Amino acid sequence: MKLIDKNEIINNFIESIKLELKDNEITALKIFLNGLVIQGKPSIKKITENTIDSFNERAMNKKLKSISMNSKEILKNT
Repeated sequence: MKLIDKNEIINNFIESIKLELKDNEITALKIFLNGLVIQGKPSIKKITENTIDSFNERAMNKKLKSISMNSKEILKNT
């Protein structure tokens, strides 16, 4: 089990792109990125199972979908 706030690389990346996201969306993005870095090619299910401060699989999918739906606006403002 991983604590996502302990990963400096991901925290620095999130801070550097200065996304205007809600706190729970930032947490979901950190969990997702951490899963990609640590686990290689994981599924959302594996990411949520292997993170202590995680959402369940359904909530994670919902947060990531919300972020992706707003990605054009997010990227335009960064």
